[in-house]
Amino acid sequence: MSARCQSSDPCSTFFVCFSPPSMSRTAGQGQSKKPLQIFVESPKNQQVIASLAKPDCFDFDIALGFLDTICKEIHGIQSWQDFYRRLSALNRPYLSEVTGNVRKLLKYMKARDAQGSSLVATHRQKRKLIAECGIRQRKYSVADILSDSVPDTIPPIAIMWRERSDTNRKIRRYTYLSEYDRVGPEQAPGKKIEKTANYDMTYLPDNESHIVLSGSPNNFEVELIALRHVATNDGPYSNGLMNFLSQAVDAARDMRRNVRPTHEGVMNQVGLNMGPRHCRIFGAAKSFTKKLTDEQMIHHDHDIIGAVSVFWAICQAILPEDVTSAVNQYIDEEQLPALQTRNVEPDSGFTLRIKEKPFFFPYAPRAPPEAYINKGYSAPTHTDPTYCRFALAFIVRRDIDRDHQARHGAKALHDHIGGNYVDVRLGVIVASASGTVIAFKPGEMHATTLSYGACNYGYATTFSRRLADGYLLFIILQYIYSAREEGKDESPHDKRWLGMVKHGVYTDDCDGLDVESIQELYGTTEDVPARPSNHTGAGYLNDEDAPEYSDGNSDTDSDESELDLGEIDKQIEATSSDQFLPKAIKPPRHSSPFNDEELHLFEETLEAAVHANITPVGYGIHPDEWEDSIYPTIEMIRTGRKGGREISVQLPDHIWRPRGHLWTLGLSIMDRILENREE
Repeated sequence: MSARCQSSDPCSTFFVCFSPPSMSRTAGQGQSKKPLQIFVESPKNQQVIASLAKPDCFDFDIALGFLDTICKEIHGIQSWQDFYRRLSALNRPYLSEVTGNVRKLLKYMKARDAQGSSLVATHRQKRKLIAECGIRQRKYSVADILSDSVPDTIPPIAIMWRERSDTNRKIRRYTYLSEYDRVGPEQAPGKKIEKTANYDMTYLPDNESHIVLSGSPNNFEVELIALRHVATNDGPYSNGLMNFLSQAVDAARDMRRNVRPTHEGVMNQVGLNMGPRHCRIFGAAKSFTKKLTDEQMIHHDHDIIGAVSVFWAICQAILPEDVTSAVNQYIDEEQLPALQTRNVEPDSGFTLRIKEKPFFFPYAPRAPPEAYINKGYSAPTHTDPTYCRFALAFIVRRDIDRDHQARHGAKALHDHIGGNYVDVRLGVIVASASGTVIAFKPGEMHATTLSYGACNYGYATTFSRRLADGYLLFIILQYIYSAREEGKDESPHDKRWLGMVKHGVYTDDCDGLDVESIQELYGTTEDVPARPSNHTGAGYLNDEDAPEYSDGNSDTDSDESELDLGEIDKQIEATSSDQFLPKAIKPPRHSSPFNDEELHLFEETLEAAVHANITPVGYGIHPDEWEDSIYPTIEMIRTGRKGGREISVQLPDHIWRPRGHLWTLGLSIMDRILENREE
């Protein structure tokens, strides 16, 4: 059974959980029961009816689909009225709640007929929206385009061949890019700016779809995709959808936190994140800045989930399989959850509000768990480390501020200039336009040019490496927490995996060797000398005043077993008492931050995290936090009264990075355990 069938929320199940009961019965098992009685006694069917009886969950099309199932399973029923009459005639007190729910359902059906429209969009209206957005077109690949065998339903897509290079395209990280020739310091104070005209760059025009490839037709690599006129035809539903998406961006700007306050424009985040860089906490992003009621927050969260999820559905339909298969494979491998917020749990299904009417898609998959909403946003050159090759973006609207000084006069900028995506090493600028879907490589250096009055409304779905690592660590913690009662609800595979997490995988170095080889490689060649109790075996100082006693390594000394260790202690005390007159200072008391259970959890989690090769973020050990992505192998320590002297300390990568990784990994796990204790 799918996960959504186990949900306690009936609105999320509907008839996806419905499985027709078997009409065959063995002897002695309910032989007197009628098919109708067997049907309504099914807990799953009762759950579907209860769902449809809720005003917020009622869907006319789902009701019709469920009725069609009833008609097939129960002879003589052709309408909900027939079903209600037959159910009432059973006169079973324990079915009174089901009968009442069917009565409510009939009430909604009558209200729908009286108003001439359903409470939500009809199945026909949904299909019309899907058709106008191009969501149901046939799949295709880049190879299909190269061989001119692409389906007729796919709009024309041009192919551009271009190789990545640093020649005349090398721009330092965190540099702003400008397409405006007259840019000066007074127009962008405090920013390091480079003009794109000074580099080998080419434009992808805003009225033509492109796929940029490197390599050759027989061995190519998809570098960048820009598809135009997505969901922008003149259909009533596609126009309503774009308005809904734009309004959701405005609402996010007004009510949610800007996660890039130092950049031009606004960027909001929804879904899972790792918290601020100074305090890494895995979980749903704390997004709202305004004080809202729970109902208002849930309402806005559902709008954003719907907006991002329909963008995701469009990308799945219109992008070539070269991109969608790579993204979907990554999601499956990482087992990433669906998009969620602090107010809306992960599940399937989402709602779009188009022309004041909810378009409810209860079974459609949601977007991945990390999404961004942008308005008028520009970013300097940067890379986004990720385990997935591609990230996706959707520009739903583009406005131009005609009052901006760069937008009027004899040398006014053209409308396609400003706020454009740039792949630096590929040397490609994607002109922004409404209805543009972009698939790009976040691991390559990229930027968004300064806007100069251009304002893009957009969405982006990314797969950051730090979130994937955080989610894996979270899963390990949850698994260990849930496995406290060993053997309970565990399959043999679970037990084996948990054993590997707890104790590791033992590798026998002697496997396959005979006894003589083991003795030769791992045995000893002579007797190991014994040492006095509490002695480490380290050598002694060759001082004349040192007491003369055997260390067990001389042929002329007697056996250590004959030493009077008590006498030796007295000699040491007598010869050194004048050197240690002050009483010894007690070292600081060692106190563990954990109780016994937490210490056991810490050890288990650390071992599992090391085995999974997780790198914590926010502790200076992650490659994202190094300057120019290079591990610092030298550290300067200031000494002297005024710190005037500097001592250079060498930190070889192969020695200190593994140690730093292990220490910071333990520190991050300790932080999470202590945070859970406070909660």
